[in-house]
Amino acid sequence: MTEILVFGQLQDITGTDTLRLEGVTDTTSLRERLFLLHPGLKEARFAIAVDRGIVTGDVAIGSGSSVALLPPFSGG
Repeated sequence: MTEILVFGQLQDITGTDTLRLEGVTDTTSLRERLFLLHPGLKEARFAIAVDRGIVTGDVAIGSGSSVALLPPFSGG
């Protein structure tokens, strides 16, 4: 079971601040499941963080990995 923390306006789309999904082994399968469960995420811009680092491409998600969905942000 993978726990995914959800932040910002992405909580409005998912209706929660935490998702729990089984069988998610990488970020590609995570996106597929998220889009199936929450179609509104297809139109949203967001980053995926695994173990506190923003990732791009297909990255493995281990059983103890920390996963988060992050909305666009700016900073200085």
